[in-house]
Amino acid sequence: MVSLFSSSASSLLSFHYSWAILGIIVALIFQLFSILQEIPNNNNNNNVNVNVNTTTANKEKQTDEILTKIFESFSYDDDHNNDDEIVNLFKSNPDDGLVFDYTIIDLQSVPSGTGYKLKLIAWIVTKSWFFSPFLLRNIINQNGIHHVRQLVSSKSYINSLPPTHYPIHKATPKQIEISNEWNKKYYNEKSIDEEELLLSFFSSHDNDNDNNDSSSSTTTEKESDSSNSNSNTSNSSNSNSNYRTVLDYNKLYKSGNATPSIVMEHLIVGVTTQLQHLHIFSCFRPNHIRQQALASNERWLANKPLSIWDGVPVAIKDQSPVSGLKTCHGSSECIEWSNDEDDIPSEYLKNSGAIIIGMTIMTEGGVTPLGYNAHPIHDGPFNPYSPTKHYCGGSSGGSAVAVSTGLTVMSVGWDGGGSIRIPSAMSGVIGLAPTFGRISFEKSNMSTNIKAGPICSSMIDLALSYLLLGQVYNTTSTTTGRQQDGRRQQRRRKKVFYNELFGEAYLPPPHLTDGIRLGIFWDHFQHTEKEVYEKCLQVVEFLQSPFIGATIVNITIPYLKEIHLSHGIKILSEFGLVWEKQFYNSSYILESNTEISIKLGRTITADEVLAAEKIRTFGILYVRNIIFDTLQIDSIISPALGDKVPKLPTAANFRGYGESNVPLIYKIMRYVPLANFLGLPALSIPIGYHDNDNDSDDYDTDYIGLPIGFQFMADAWNEPMLIRLGFIIEQYYLTRNSNNNDNGGGGGGGGSTIRKPPNENFFDVLKPWLG
Repeated sequence: MVSLFSSSASSLLSFHYSWAILGIIVALIFQLFSILQEIPNNNNNNNVNVNVNTTTANKEKQTDEILTKIFESFSYDDDHNNDDEIVNLFKSNPDDGLVFDYTIIDLQSVPSGTGYKLKLIAWIVTKSWFFSPFLLRNIINQNGIHHVRQLVSSKSYINSLPPTHYPIHKATPKQIEISNEWNKKYYNEKSIDEEELLLSFFSSHDNDNDNNDSSSSTTTEKESDSSNSNSNTSNSSNSNSNYRTVLDYNKLYKSGNATPSIVMEHLIVGVTTQLQHLHIFSCFRPNHIRQQALASNERWLANKPLSIWDGVPVAIKDQSPVSGLKTCHGSSECIEWSNDEDDIPSEYLKNSGAIIIGMTIMTEGGVTPLGYNAHPIHDGPFNPYSPTKHYCGGSSGGSAVAVSTGLTVMSVGWDGGGSIRIPSAMSGVIGLAPTFGRISFEKSNMSTNIKAGPICSSMIDLALSYLLLGQVYNTTSTTTGRQQDGRRQQRRRKKVFYNELFGEAYLPPPHLTDGIRLGIFWDHFQHTEKEVYEKCLQVVEFLQSPFIGATIVNITIPYLKEIHLSHGIKILSEFGLVWEKQFYNSSYILESNTEISIKLGRTITADEVLAAEKIRTFGILYVRNIIFDTLQIDSIISPALGDKVPKLPTAANFRGYGESNVPLIYKIMRYVPLANFLGLPALSIPIGYHDNDNDSDDYDTDYIGLPIGFQFMADAWNEPMLIRLGFIIEQYYLTRNSNNNDNGGGGGGGGSTIRKPPNENFFDVLKPWLG
């Protein structure tokens, strides 16, 4: 009996050993596959090398020699480089100057899906111990990540550069001087109000444009045109009459015809009844709104509003703490914030008297720019132009929809990979992703690509938002340098992340400053849908017309594909680290697309991250020192999206599952990574509308198609240039000749206002009082 038991035990042990050995062998095989997958296929690597005008090896060698010479001419810390030899290499005519090939291509072999198919794909890719390691590495290399490693290792002028973790741009003494001069002028002891400030800023640009008008115009005609423009701006607060502005709310409260409490009650009705189907808010608490409105009532009754924002409704993306509300970061679990736990954006807004009406829905962790959040507690948001058939854009989708529907004049978004500009373009509003560190925040700085910024329906509101949110947080005093009605805002923080990162002395105060030179990488510019390209080309023709007089400069950017891939490496690896805890918590419910992104981020290797950071250094040096400084470009311009507004999946089980579609995402994001990866400011503004192809929602005759966005990108701290360019588009291109509109923004002087969505998806908060 003992012998039999001993024999059975020995057999069982031998059986377990056999399976253990087999498991080790299989694991080693897959590890070998993973290593082999990291080795690039040189036969397919035909896009790494940049060639000048020809694909010959001699030309490639010449290109490397020129880039080596350029990068030897300045150090990483140089702010300006005026080497005459470099200037001669970069002429505005591409036939005479240095031209780099355009190598960005559409992605193909990447698994995509929705519904049950997506759940199965996510399980196989992320949780199958047998297939997961091989598939994850294969997906990464199918996207060309090995190009980044090979580029850095093969180009000494890149490999010798230091890696850049945060894209920090310390303001130059000249930039600080300009900012301080402007603030001294407009924020003096008397402290003129913001309406006068904005009208002064915009009317000065009217005069600039009048001087560029045709030579046949008389001085009297110019003065008359400028006067009329000022009058119109003053009377309507905005040339775009479809949307209300901060000035409209301010004038209403000044008149005494309505109080913030009455206005907010009307807004609450709009959110809970007419617009409920758009699923805009992750946290909307009427009593929280009423408390803020009552406090605003008292200030207006005492004739002591905190600022022009007092009583104005705003919203914040669901990733930044607001006391009295909850944040979920787009996930299935949320955090309640008690009193005095505001992040810096909400602190600034509350100190100005603005009413934060709620937290807007975002995609889970901000991982996808499509916009839809599949968790049952969110299940949205939806595009007000086409709720059942088209995406609204993300990840700040709820913030863009809140503005697009008329509920708020401004919503705060965050942008790590186009997450402000993409939903703004898809939902037909204006979005500013400022210089990295321009707008301070403490609780959401988990990525080196991310920045906070305003989403608005008018350039006046965007300028006011920029001035408010972009203040340098004063940690050395209990006051700010800005006064309102003799009072100063209280400060309570001893340290602020971006002040520590940059050094407070290198953060210029926000300002609005006064021949515009615009750079276009034409191969990149036209890499979008035909209708989008044609509408954007009309804007270019208008900007270089005699009325505006901008100079268009042909530019190219070396290794743009690898710069974009490097952005993907950085943001995916950072996302994988931040969300690792939730991924391995079996009780934490994540979307399938989120699980795939986390695992992809955790598969990226340390040498790939290091290579990406060296390419970030290369990109910063080239774009800032060569394009913006040497070529004296004021802004790089392009379409905002690489596609039309994308359609929602037709699968019946899309709701509750979402979609994973890397090729579509890569296409949509075609124009956005540069600003995030290099830490530069960019603005998206609607310039027209594309045909609905008979596949949009069936609405009344007020339906005018889906929005098309246009992007301006500037050098660090040059948001004032973006605001001026946005004002040119809004005031002159879109509305100057609106009677001759073509439903899409014509060329040569305009043709369309920024249109509101169909009536079913729009709510005019001030209609009872302003008509």
